Order: sequence, then structure tokens, then C-alpha cells
Amino acid sequence: MKLPELDEATLARAQAGDRSAFRALYERYADVVYAFVRRMLFDDATAEDALQDTFVRIARSLASFDPRGPAALSTWILTIARRAALTPRRPPPTVGLETTSTLPPPVELSTMRRRLEDALAALSPEQRAVFVLRECAQLSYDEIAIAVEADVGTVRSRLHRARAALQERLRDLMEHTEGEGRGRKAGR
Repeated sequence: MKLPELDEATLARAQAGDRSAFRALYERYADVVYAFVRRMLFDDATAEDALQDTFVRIARSLASFDPRGPAALSTWILTIARRAALTPRRPPPTVGLETTSTLPPPVELSTMRRRLEDALAALSPEQRAVFVLRECAQLSYDEIAIAVEADVGTVRSRLHRARAALQERLRDLMEHTEGEGRGRKAGR
């Protein structure tokens, strides 16, 4: 499902500094940005930081966004989110923090989700960005090219390589799932 763009009047008000209009912009795009950066970074806290960084950057440069330019607002925002996700972050300080055994163990992710995240993490940042923008944000090749600042041929190549790498890394998982599906059909 393609994300609907913010209406022109609200965008113009946000560009003029109207806080309620900027809030509407934030509410329209925050979930998409968070999902994108979360898939890029594989960590909730780091994704939250990147989300915040993205909207700080948007607030600083929204006045210069040209709605009649080459990129749609959503593409422009995802371009900023990609840059925010790729900006190195310092780990939080650990001095003075003590671990305690009374904390509950972290919630285990399902094997499939963990494997998918590991496979995505193994991709280069460039391949991961085009894969997430295409498969999760459902951007067109042209929109992805603008977001990642590359030509469409490069986007197609990176996406092809990302899909091939994911397929290879997840082959055993896919074969196991396909085998289970055949067994259920045969048993009917």
C-alpha cells in the first residue's frame, strides 16, 4: 500500500512554521519512517534515535522542500531517514550502570524473524536500503533512485543482488516452510 502524500495546504503551513501542520506531517509519516529505520538498524532504541534525528532534520530543512521538485514529500522524507539511519551513533554510556539478575530476560524473537533480521543485516547498507524501500515502503524504482541518490539501473541491480543474497541465506528456511506446506496439502 502506497502512502498517501500530505495535502498541499498542510505542507505549506508546515513549511511556514505552523506547529499543528508539522504535527500532522509527523503523524502521517512517523510510523513509516520508524518501520524503515528499524529495518535498517535492527534495534528499537537506535531506530527511535534515528526517527527523532530524521524529524529534527526535516524540521530544519522543510522550508526548502519544493513540492514541485523531482521527489514526492514521502520520498524526500525517506531520503532523510536513510541518511539518519546510516549516521553512526555512539553507544550509550555504561559507566555506573549495574546489571541485576532481577531483570527479566529479553523477549526472544521467533527463529524466522531472527533469521530474516540476520539476513537483512548481512546485506550492504545500500542493498538493505533499496530492499526495504521497495518491499516495505513500496516505493517505485524512480522514487527509490531519488531516495538513495543513485540511478534507476543501480537501484535495480542492488535490489536484484539483495533478493539473491536473502534467498541464498534463507534457502534452508524457505525449503523447510515449503515442505510443511506440501505436507498439509497432501494430508487433505
